[in-house]
Amino acid sequence: IRYQPNAELIAQLPVDMVVDNFFYEHARNLYGDVPAESIMFAAKGETATWADYTEPTRQLGELIEDPKLAEDYIVKSQDDISLAGARLQQRSPKVKKFAVVQFVDANNMRMYVANSLFQPALTQMQKELVVLGTGNSFGFVPIRMGDLAQLDEDVCLLIIDPLSPITRAEIKDSLIWERLSYGNNRCVGELPPVWIYGGMSSLVGLANNLSTVELKGGTAL
Repeated sequence: IRYQPNAELIAQLPVDMVVDNFFYEHARNLYGDVPAESIMFAAKGETATWADYTEPTRQLGELIEDPKLAEDYIVKSQDDISLAGARLQQRSPKVKKFAVVQFVDANNMRMYVANSLFQPALTQMQKELVVLGTGNSFGFVPIRMGDLAQLDEDVCLLIIDPLSPITRAEIKDSLIWERLSYGNNRCVGELPPVWIYGGMSSLVGLANNLSTVELKGGTAL
């Protein structure tokens, strides 16, 4: 299970070191004599920065005794994100601002805010993340569908999958959603799932997905 790694599997793995984070430090007794080090890819303050992702990557480079590999990966990641930003700009030049949400049900959602990985990714892509409030330690603030009316009409809404067929149908039938006019007067797009603690690879994957997302309505037209 997520909170308790599989002890039998760990015993079979021929590993020299375990790299975990604070969420799994309680499980270190399972590793026996294998050393463990914690590295966390997350915001250190109220706003996530590029350094919050490059510094842990450099720490990984030191742990595997190959700091150059880490530096090369950082440079390549930054180049990939910049290229993704250029592709997005070419495809949707009028879209400058994004808000990012994930539906819990048809009326409740998580809005990812400044201390999430969406902040440095969009900044590197020369776009703006628009938020409604200060997030929790996981980088999101709970909101209701009606709260989206507070967003300016030039803000494009990104919906992070998964979105169940039942929830999708309920959203489509919602009078509030109809009034918000996403897909018509307002821009909207849907992105594949994102692992928010995946470090630089999550930033690159998010940027690449955003560069190819189909945006509908509003300034995307």
